[in-house]
Amino acid sequence: MRFRSRIKEWFRGSCPGFAGSFSYYGTRIYFPKRCIVFGMTCRQGTFERDNVNMLCRLARDGGTVMDVGANIGLIAAPILQRCTGARVVSFEPSPGTLKYLEKTVASSPYSPRWSLVAKALCEREGTLDFFAAREEMGGFDGLADTTRGGPTRKVSVLGSTLDVEWGTLGRPQVCVVKIDVEGAELRVLKGARRCIAVQHPPVLLEWNAKNLHAHGVSPSALLDFAQETNYSLHAVPGLVRVPTASELALHMKATESFLLWPSCDDTLCVARD
Repeated sequence: MRFRSRIKEWFRGSCPGFAGSFSYYGTRIYFPKRCIVFGMTCRQGTFERDNVNMLCRLARDGGTVMDVGANIGLIAAPILQRCTGARVVSFEPSPGTLKYLEKTVASSPYSPRWSLVAKALCEREGTLDFFAAREEMGGFDGLADTTRGGPTRKVSVLGSTLDVEWGTLGRPQVCVVKIDVEGAELRVLKGARRCIAVQHPPVLLEWNAKNLHAHGVSPSALLDFAQETNYSLHAVPGLVRVPTASELALHMKATESFLLWPSCDDTLCVARD
């Protein structure tokens, strides 16, 4: 299996005339040659499998999944295939990634339920500085230079808030929010306060120490936000509750994925099934 995955990674990732797309969960995903995220998918089988499984359990018929930091669409595709009654709205501002994701969404059989917004979500609207690496390293692009993707160039992108975009969409029922924006997750949460207060969606997010450092954010800020919004914090995949900063620091050594769960909902066991 490892040999086959290496052949696939070379053939679809680098081979002239064949590289640049592959079939994934019922749709064709387009990406730049030598794309690091594609390589990770070849090795993992399903990209970020635990997160995908969690999101699929939380998606609901008639509900909307907010996919903030969509990259090339590897999280959205399995949700759309497995949750046939759910809609996905993907947010992706990276100029080096966006053109591939646009092609993927436009040609996908899921396009009636899959929409793309070419904006960076944060705490305000307007033009934002954005740090873009080489196309193949686009999974590390973001609103600060974390250095994880190598050399970057600073470009301008459109910024918005989840609250504004939720309103533009007609305030649909949001069943879950996924946020992976290379350290700007707290900025997205701050721009989502109204949606969170009204809809109480679970929020699955990345919380990486090096990314947070680039933004000047303390890891404990996530616990502060949870307390302010009446949510609890849980480490993924085990869904162990994380009540203190010291426990969060320990969990961050083992995982980058955490789930914010609304305290008004006592059915967290559903996500564990």
